[in-house]
Amino acid sequence: MLNLKFLILISIICLPALSEARDFERKNIDGYSILVPTGFRLLTEAEAKVKYPSDRRPKLIYSNDEVTVNLSFKTGDGAIGNLAGFLDFFVKNILSASNSKILSQGVKKLDGKDIGYLVFISPAPDTNIYNYMLIADINQVKNIMVSFNFTEALKDEWSNDAEKIINSLEFTKAK
Repeated sequence: MLNLKFLILISIICLPALSEARDFERKNIDGYSILVPTGFRLLTEAEAKVKYPSDRRPKLIYSNDEVTVNLSFKTGDGAIGNLAGFLDFFVKNILSASNSKILSQGVKKLDGKDIGYLVFISPAPDTNIYNYMLIADINQVKNIMVSFNFTEALKDEWSNDAEKIINSLEFTKAK
């Protein structure tokens, strides 16, 4: 009888977690591709201006309907080259000014390329935001910054998928 109660308890605890598995679709975007959660949509320009008020906002932003989980892409001209140096500069000069907490940073290989990665928590007016960021050279004349972020309340629901999404980056034209 104790085993039956234990099995029922485990089923009640584990089944909701199993039902939250997400589907993804691979999106090809200007020299690279990445997994995007099914159901995410591109933000309109008006929504993007509210979500990212700076004029230097990402040009391409996918989001859930509540706009609490976002996947954004920003390309720049020129190769970054020294990714570790760039990350150090970014952390010291940009993130520390906003009182962000760095969880991890470094350089790793992804799809045969060196990729700078950064995981950090940034404060927002009403919550904290979890950020998973990749920075890479697409080729000798173009770089990319990919960011996946979500509110602190969604940490348990999205942390594993954030890693999966960010690590799915593939370079299509630059190979």
